[in-house]
Amino acid sequence: MSLFSSLGKHARKSRNHSSGMQGFLVLWSTQSLSQLGSQMTSFALLIWVYQQSNSALASALLAACTYAPYICSGVLMSAVVDRCNVKVVMVLCDGASALCTIAIVVLYAKGSLELPYLYALSAVSGFMGSLQQPASEVAISAVTTTANRQRAGGLRSLSYAVNTMLVPLLATALLSAWGFPTVVVVDLTSFVVASVCLMTVVRIPVLNVGGTAEDRESYGQALLSAWTWLRGHRDILKALLFMAAINLFASMDDAALTPMVLSRTGSQHTLGIVNATAGLAMLVGAIIVTLSPRPADRMHTMILSMLCSFGTGNMLLALPLSLPWWCVGIACCWVAVPIEMTNQDAMMRDSVPLGMQGRVYAFRNALQYATIPCGSALAGWLIDRVFTPMMGHAPRPGWGVLFTGGAGGAEDAVNLDGGQARGAGAGMMLMVDGLLGVLLCLCALYDHRRAAGTAAL
Repeated sequence: MSLFSSLGKHARKSRNHSSGMQGFLVLWSTQSLSQLGSQMTSFALLIWVYQQSNSALASALLAACTYAPYICSGVLMSAVVDRCNVKVVMVLCDGASALCTIAIVVLYAKGSLELPYLYALSAVSGFMGSLQQPASEVAISAVTTTANRQRAGGLRSLSYAVNTMLVPLLATALLSAWGFPTVVVVDLTSFVVASVCLMTVVRIPVLNVGGTAEDRESYGQALLSAWTWLRGHRDILKALLFMAAINLFASMDDAALTPMVLSRTGSQHTLGIVNATAGLAMLVGAIIVTLSPRPADRMHTMILSMLCSFGTGNMLLALPLSLPWWCVGIACCWVAVPIEMTNQDAMMRDSVPLGMQGRVYAFRNALQYATIPCGSALAGWLIDRVFTPMMGHAPRPGWGVLFTGGAGGAEDAVNLDGGQARGAGAGMMLMVDGLLGVLLCLCALYDHRRAAGTAAL
C-alpha cells in the first residue's frame, strides 16, 4: 500500500491541474485515445488467432481469457479502488497491461508466440483491467456533476462509437502495410500520452483515504456492503441482471461475426468494413441520445433498444447476403447500443454513492462480464461442433437453404466445402441468438411493466 500512497502524494502535489468539466474533457479524450490503441491490438490479435487456428472456438477463448478476471478477482479486489487514489490505480493497471503487450510483441518477433502464451498474457491484462475499469468509472463520477453527466455520457458513447469505427480500419491498414509490431507501437504511444496527462493535468479528488469511517470498516465488510446496497435497490439489480443476459447473447454475436464474414468472403477488408459500419451506427446512436431529452423510464428505453437490435440486425446478418446487407444488419444492431449504454450509465451514477462506486461497479462488471466468456466459448463450440457440421450437409429444400444461399448445386442435399459450411454455421448461430435475444427482451418488458403497475397501486 506504500506504493499507492507515495504515488498518490506525488499526484496530489502536481501543478496546473484541471478540474470540473475541463478535467473530464482531458480525462475523456486521453483515455479514449488509449482505448483506441488497446482495441487495435486486440483486433489484430483476434485476426492472428483465427488465421493460425482457423477455429472460431480458439478466437472466442481469447476473449474469454480477457474477461474471466473480471469475474474471478475483480469483485475481491474492488475495495482497493474505494480505498486508494483512483488516479494511481489507473496508471499502475494500464502500465501492467502495457508490459503484457510488450511481452506479446517480443514473442511474436521471435516467432515464439503460441496460443497458450497469448491466453495467459491476456488473462493477466484482463486482471489489470478488472481494477482499472471501476477506477475509471469512479474518476469520471468525481470530475462530473449531476448537471453535466448527461453530456458526459453522450461524449463517452461518442468516443466509443468513433473507436469502434476506426479500430478495424486502422488496425487492418497497419497490419497490411507494416505488420503487427506497428500496431503495438501505436498502442504503447497512446498509453504513454494518456498516463502523462492523467498524472500531471487531471485533478481527481482523493476519496476514502485515511481516517474516514470507510477505512475503519474491514475489507470483508466493505465488499459485503456493496452487495447489501444492491439488494436494497432492486431496480438497479434488475437492470444489471438484464444486461448480463444481453451480454451473453451479444458475445455470441461477436464470436460468430468474424468467422461468418471471413469464411464467406476470405477478406479482412470486408470484415473491416462491417466493423467500421458498426462504429458509424454507434456514432449516429450517440448523437441521437445526446440530443434527446431524458426519458421518463430509463429501464423501459433500455429494453426497447435491445429488442430492436436483436429483432432486426441479427436476422439480416444471419442470411448469406451481400456486403451492403450485412452493413445494414450490423447498423441495426449497434445503433441502439449508445442508447442502452447512456441510460444504464445515468442510472448507476445517479443512484450509487460515490464512496461505494468502485465496489458496485466491480459487482456490475462481474455480473455482466461473467456471461461474456460463457457466450464466446459457447458460440465457438456451437459453430465448430454443431452448426458447421449441420450446414456441411444441409437438406434441400428446407430451412438449410436460408444459411447456405443455394450453394452446392441442385442436389437433394447441399454439400459445402469447409469454408462455406463454417460461414453457414456462423450464420445459423446469429439467427438462433437473435431469436433468443428477442425472447429475453419481451420477458423483461413484461416484468418491468408488471412491476411498474404494482408500484402504481
